[in-house]
Amino acid sequence: MLLKHASFLTQAWNKLLSVTEVIELLKVEDAEWKAASNASARGAEEGSHSPDASRSAVTLRGVTEAALKRALLEDPRFVALAEEIADLDLDTNEGRASALETALLSGLTIIQRFFANPTCLTTKHVAFASLTLCLSELPSYFGRAQATDLVTGEIPELRDSWLFDAKQAENLFKGKISEVTWFNLPHGALGLMNLDASEPFRDCPIDQLYTVESVLEETIPFVRATMLAAGWAAESKAGYTLLALFERQLAHVRWIRKQGEMEISTLLPHAQESFQAALLACDETHGRMLSHPEPMVAKLDFHLPFDGPYDKALSSKTAGGKMMITMRRAFPNLLPPSAPRSLKDLVSWPDATHMRLGSLIYDTTAIAKHYTLSLDHCFPVLLSVKKGGHALALCDHWGEAGHTSLVSEKHVAPKEWNFQYVCAHMAAKAAGAAEGSSHKHKRQKKK
Repeated sequence: MLLKHASFLTQAWNKLLSVTEVIELLKVEDAEWKAASNASARGAEEGSHSPDASRSAVTLRGVTEAALKRALLEDPRFVALAEEIADLDLDTNEGRASALETALLSGLTIIQRFFANPTCLTTKHVAFASLTLCLSELPSYFGRAQATDLVTGEIPELRDSWLFDAKQAENLFKGKISEVTWFNLPHGALGLMNLDASEPFRDCPIDQLYTVESVLEETIPFVRATMLAAGWAAESKAGYTLLALFERQLAHVRWIRKQGEMEISTLLPHAQESFQAALLACDETHGRMLSHPEPMVAKLDFHLPFDGPYDKALSSKTAGGKMMITMRRAFPNLLPPSAPRSLKDLVSWPDATHMRLGSLIYDTTAIAKHYTLSLDHCFPVLLSVKKGGHALALCDHWGEAGHTSLVSEKHVAPKEWNFQYVCAHMAAKAAGAAEGSSHKHKRQKKK
């Protein structure tokens, strides 16, 4: 019996309270606890009939009164957290932000339940009542974490206005990982990236969000900052954190880009589908954490176990890929050669003097005349926004004379080359080109 109130009795001892005073406080606590339980039960019942019933999906159902007391009164981490929040000035933005940071970085799953559905815990402890006053600060709290430069530890001036959308934060806390916009505009990593880009980038097509290297590379720091700010573990030995899952996907996509064109056309859609399924599985893992009957022992650890359907799906393709690699090496002329990492039909020629790349149609004759180039210059490589060796993926004559490296005759950019000038004066937007119509997010002219 006494063990259930260990933290309470320790505080009473430190304050030199008499036995009579301790007993009276225990009676008051018990009465308040029962009243709060009844109020929460009524709130949950009313919430189930309200227009926002989905917000009441995260409740204390299945958590016994004893388990809740263990999480709030006997867990020294929560006791310390409550004392720290009580000392903060919640009338200031800084105080509210500090309260959020203290609560979320505690790693306590009972805190995650609160942010998923504040009404189910507001009356259970004064700390939750205080945190209710801080909810409006969540967009700014996450925004600062996402905008902070990983190298300098500071927020660049152009990113200082960034806020994480409140609905996105709500989806995160409620375990709707698959519904969070991790990259595309306006709430994802692309929106943040565009704040300090001279020309804004466009959305990536939905069906290619998890198979484009540059998209994943921009998404990963955004995911890292978001999940760490939310209180989840940075790494886990038992499974994939959300950050590790995105990193695993990037490694798989990079492997795919090294395969032949025939393999790529099959492997990329499979990788997209596998990752989408993995995100849905993350929703389930998150939901199990939010419904754990013993909040004190639940952990904010991993979102996807190792060696599950996701790992098996990727492993099956890499195993098959090894066979293709062996076959191509043994019989180099068996299959037609292809440029590594290229996407089929990315470059097209409406006629002999005009080339379409992405959403623009370039006048190659005008470019050749302006820069004194031969008409058979490799314009796809010249006009590619890719950097370094990745630009060679667009070469239609890879391996032929003049097309073997970036410094080959047909690939070298002319002196005084100005890509922006070419786009402005020697290119036109293709008819019917929509936002995000290309396989990568391209720069869009400001109007």
